[in-house]
Amino acid sequence: MNLPILVRDEVWKNLKFTDLSFAEEVRQCINKIENRKFDFGLRVKKLKGVSRIVWEARINRASRLLFTYRQSNHSNGQIQKFIAIEAVCIEHDEVSHQAKIIDRNWWEVEEIKVLGNLDRDFNQLSSEDQKEIRLWETESIEIQAELTDELLENIKWLILEPAIIKSEEEWQNAIESGADLRLRLTPDESKAIDTYGNILLSGSAGTGKTTVGLYRLARTLQMNPAATCLYVAYNPILVKESEEQFKQLWGGSFESLPLKLDFLTIRNLCLKITKDCGEEFERRLVGYPDFYQRYIKKPERKKYPPFLLWDEIRSVIKGANLKEKSLLSEREYQELGKKRSEVFTRENRHEIHKLARWYQDYLDCEQLADEIDLTRATLGLTKTPQSKPYTLIVCDEVQDFTEIQLELLIRLLARDGQILCAGDLNQMISPSGFRWEDLTTRLYKKDLTWTKENLPVNFRSTGKLVSLAVNLLKLKFQLLSESQPHEEVPANTSGELARLVEASKDDLKQINLGAADAILVRTEQRKQELAKALTTNLIFTIEESKGLEFDTVYLIDFFEN
Repeated sequence: MNLPILVRDEVWKNLKFTDLSFAEEVRQCINKIENRKFDFGLRVKKLKGVSRIVWEARINRASRLLFTYRQSNHSNGQIQKFIAIEAVCIEHDEVSHQAKIIDRNWWEVEEIKVLGNLDRDFNQLSSEDQKEIRLWETESIEIQAELTDELLENIKWLILEPAIIKSEEEWQNAIESGADLRLRLTPDESKAIDTYGNILLSGSAGTGKTTVGLYRLARTLQMNPAATCLYVAYNPILVKESEEQFKQLWGGSFESLPLKLDFLTIRNLCLKITKDCGEEFERRLVGYPDFYQRYIKKPERKKYPPFLLWDEIRSVIKGANLKEKSLLSEREYQELGKKRSEVFTRENRHEIHKLARWYQDYLDCEQLADEIDLTRATLGLTKTPQSKPYTLIVCDEVQDFTEIQLELLIRLLARDGQILCAGDLNQMISPSGFRWEDLTTRLYKKDLTWTKENLPVNFRSTGKLVSLAVNLLKLKFQLLSESQPHEEVPANTSGELARLVEASKDDLKQINLGAADAILVRTEQRKQELAKALTTNLIFTIEESKGLEFDTVYLIDFFEN
């Protein structure tokens, strides 16, 4: 039986920038490898000088394809084997360079033997050649068995569908459209997708939480064409990116889907519901910048830093109040446990509540509102006939949602509806006071059961970056006297150290940003300044970058006051 074909993501993406005739030659080469037709045209070579067995195949006179045999533990516990397309070398001279990328221990590349000197398929080769091919394949698999699951490396693998392999028309259509192939899922991802019911999915940055959510949406759509589905997140850029990823995953005409499928931020979800119910929210929405400008004039700013106070008001005093009134009463606030407010002591709570009251009075007087006020207004409309329930809700980056926002999502579930909440406590940027314990309490009060799943491996960041992030988090929790979330943080073994660069503003203009690179800054003002100076749109605030992936990231003036 032929082995499935895996393709490195960058190989597939690069094919759309090549001539279609060359792409077709690549397809034919892959088709021969899949069917083990090691003829004179293919001229398969086993290369020397590397710990991992790498094979070279001939695409045409000048170009070569590098492939390996890999295996992975599937979610059902079985070992699954693959042929992995590692690189396409347009020029033969690129083989050595690409081989070094495949294996960092590669110093020189030599041919051991060329197979297929006659124009014959595998069954027509001599018994000795057939035996040697089988031996090499077995040796490749045996070497892989001693290593960590190869699909759990820092590599994005795509599965080349059989229809694309065998059909020239399908192949060319896929190349021209730039369609993404089906992503190879890890056993943990497959388990999370296959689990029926409500799921609480934890995992550090880059572990595939969004991927699981999108697959869950697609599976629901396939099994129930009449389903109504919602993907919701706090970051508008993440919502847009996830919608595009879902379109590629689905593959067909997204606009003609026979179901209701919404990709919305929590803010836009509330505005949509209020509009659908004929109760459009009329107050102008404001956030932390407006709060900061008002609060910075008060003498209390020296005792209670603006952002920490904003965190307490938004996440606890307002965000944890599920009643119609805007704030928890001072008594309700005083009765909260210590863990709900680790930054401020109980002795501070009287003054903190007084400042929260000042802030809310200001909003009401000026006919303004923040997102918590908007959510509270929306919450009262969930039982009206105009409010349409959802069959499935995927809540991404759940740690950015306050308690009242999560209550809204749970109320929007249809009878027998399901919710998937994915998040990481270490990535909490928008103050929410989120705790998994509070979410499970909400589900329990609604008589809903749930399953906890964890994705343990980081695909996005190298080990050195993960280690740096872990140490910065430890410093943060130490300085704020907060307890650190008890969640495992995966660490890969490879990767370069992060670099600290001292440069002038003029030096920044020398940065040559690629399409997959980004500059991160702390404030919107700094973003606008740099965007004008560098004439690029690849500049994001931390909030905007949440959940997105980049090859190279520059942090500008991150540790300045």
